Amino acid sequence: MTRRHRKALHYFTLIEMLVVVAIIAILLSLLLPAYRKSNEVANLVVCANSMRQLVLADTTYVDDFNDRLAFSNWGWLEWYDHKAGWLYKFPNNSAPGHVETGLFWPYLNTRAIYHCPRDNEPDVGTNKLTSYMMNGAVNSYGVSDLSHRLEQFNASDVLFFELDDVPDTPMLWNDGSSYPWEVAQAIGQRHIDIAVLGHFDGHVVTIATYEYFTMLAQNPGPLWCAPE
Repeated sequence: MTRRHRKALHYFTLIEMLVVVAIIAILLSLLLPAYRKSNEVANLVVCANSMRQLVLADTTYVDDFNDRLAFSNWGWLEWYDHKAGWLYKFPNNSAPGHVETGLFWPYLNTRAIYHCPRDNEPDVGTNKLTSYMMNGAVNSYGVSDLSHRLEQFNASDVLFFELDDVPDTPMLWNDGSSYPWEVAQAIGQRHIDIAVLGHFDGHVVTIATYEYFTMLAQNPGPLWCAPE
């Protein structure tokens, strides 16, 4: 290499390298939040679609069984007659494959539908089977052994909730359904204060967590909707 060619070479100084690193760091700080947001939106869409499949499974079940909704797997009722519910057939062993004994399985045939993509292990109780909980209003919160008919509910009434597992509330995931006030302990935690709700007419909504608590105060209302 000639002296003239050697003079043409340019080497990065330490200051120039630091400037480049700083620029890259700034770009990453701008791009990462957008990436996280887009990733969270994608997870929320998948979660809402899974819930929609669950709601549609129940409406299809209703068509096949004289307008009766699937049994909600309400704790003491399943102990009474040991029948199958939407999520599993009694007794519940909390193994993921146990969903295949439930009433929805013939309509879904996919375990992934039972889980939000942000449902990370370790899970507790029936949260090992699903990320979703049925509203106990289907069986009048343990009063009615026979599930109510779909026609007894309003389109705006809530059939399913998506909720996180909370270590200090083991009774929340002891079966497949719950009271709305119990759900309030874990609603919206997976999606940064966004609650995912499935309604009896088949539509799914995403609302801010505080809106859930507003609905919770309405009795009767979309959450407290057990037929009289």
